Amino acid sequence: MSALLDTASGPVESGPTLRKVAVVGLGYVGRPLALELYRHGHHVVGYDLTAGRRTQAARDAATVTPREGARFRTVRSPAALRGCDAFVVAVPTPVGDDDRPDLSAVEAACRDVGGALAPGSLVSFESTVHPGVTRGVCVPILEERSGLVAGRDFHVAFSPERIAPGEVGLTEVVKVVGGLDEASSRAAWDLYEPVVAAGLVAVSSLEAAELTKLVENGQRDVNIAFMNEVNEYAHALGVDLAEVLAACRTKWSFKDFRPGLVGGHCIAVDPYYLLDHAASIGVDMTATASARATNARYHQRLADRIEALVAGRGERPRVVVYGTTYKPDVDDTRNSGPLRLAAHLREREFDVTTLDRLVDDPAHVAAVLAGPRSSRLVVVAVVHAAHRARLAGDLDVLAGEDGLVVSLTPAAGRDVVPERLELTALL
Repeated sequence: MSALLDTASGPVESGPTLRKVAVVGLGYVGRPLALELYRHGHHVVGYDLTAGRRTQAARDAATVTPREGARFRTVRSPAALRGCDAFVVAVPTPVGDDDRPDLSAVEAACRDVGGALAPGSLVSFESTVHPGVTRGVCVPILEERSGLVAGRDFHVAFSPERIAPGEVGLTEVVKVVGGLDEASSRAAWDLYEPVVAAGLVAVSSLEAAELTKLVENGQRDVNIAFMNEVNEYAHALGVDLAEVLAACRTKWSFKDFRPGLVGGHCIAVDPYYLLDHAASIGVDMTATASARATNARYHQRLADRIEALVAGRGERPRVVVYGTTYKPDVDDTRNSGPLRLAAHLREREFDVTTLDRLVDDPAHVAAVLAGPRSSRLVVVAVVHAAHRARLAGDLDVLAGEDGLVVSLTPAAGRDVVPERLELTALL
């Protein structure tokens, strides 16, 4: 086996094999990991309080190795975690209404895992947190609940989730691992190395691994904010931004970001963890804060432009927001940009309906398509690959004879939108 990338203490070699793994949290991060561990021969216990997630994980596992179902089980009781020798924590880390980090799910997971810890166990955290949380918040809870001492009696690692739902899966992305100590890094390497085909990279500490994830998503937030500001500037100038970006792409060093609504559970959330902790230690991150504010209010800016677009056209059109997930090809509406845009339009007294074939009940889809067709404005926010072929037909029905289409995605261009319909691209 290859060594990990050199750390401050030298290369880390493989440790002993771990065979019974508990995955705490069976959402978009935990479920794929649980299935890969199962596929690679581990006994897996999937722990989640939500019945639907447990059912989905068990259903998926049955398609992996249906004759070995005894190696995969889902549970809702923390008592069922006992007997595992590795624990992976992959629970949500959102922000509250005040945009402050909410660590309650991670803390609860630590209490549950701590009650099941045995000497020699590994606990690996994948939930996004700011530097210092694993060492300063999680480890003390684990030690208190277990009566054991981290680094002496059990191993602790941080390995940030890096998958991109709908785009790149777990095994296709290099996995970053940082341990409490060298032995913890060895244990984490042994767990992840057979599962992640893209390979692993070790960093020298828990904090370096924690910061890796925040830097990755913070950088994307800043770049998208710049493009959103440029989009407004180009609009004011009357310049076609698509033409400008096409020219920019001819330079090798240009980073190809697009303007757009920032939502979901990573890019729209992680910078708040970075900003909150930086402020607590006296570090001013003005650019990061400004970018986050730009993207957080961009839904409102687009609502302003849509309102201006229809001003003076007589009766306000009925609005259909087409596509409501936070990104294409995922069935997740958490922190959805299109839904926030819909809310801002309702605040402006528009009659707004939403439609998304990927997440909506078929009856709702049918009802919207059968609804009133006069004076319609369709805002195309998200187009899923599986339904791209239906977009033109849907717009033909939704917009009526003389409707207006507002496109927030390149997938709804003039080549797709029926010729009789007026098309305005805002992004």
